[in-house]
Amino acid sequence: MYEKTVRQPGQPTAAEWQYVNPDEKQPLQFHLDVKGEQGSLAKITLEFDNYIQIDIPAEVKPGQKLVCDGSQTLRIYDAKGRQIKTLKPPSQPPKIPTGPHQVQMAAEFTGDPAPKAQFRFKTKARPTPIKTPKP
Repeated sequence: MYEKTVRQPGQPTAAEWQYVNPDEKQPLQFHLDVKGEQGSLAKITLEFDNYIQIDIPAEVKPGQKLVCDGSQTLRIYDAKGRQIKTLKPPSQPPKIPTGPHQVQMAAEFTGDPAPKAQFRFKTKARPTPIKTPKP
């Protein structure tokens, strides 16, 4: 969960996580759910391994979900799961290699109290073959 924090001027306010991609190298996929009663998140930035930065040109309000499915189209859904907006970020989502990664997320919060962001990564695993017993 990422929430607004008050710090001294110049101190970073980004949230930091460890993320492990258990599967093959693949395009980034995630869901960002905004929780709360009022306000919004805007100017969302993700940074992977202090190397790859993604700027997301979106404003997401409580009850909405921002989805990246690995394509160059980001989608915003309302609380009932209806798509309400599509966005084109400036670049393709990066391909995330197998293994551990450090992720930082920063955003501008509005509202009092400000909403919170729940962030979930998604991966596509290789299919697992299932053997059926012979009769």
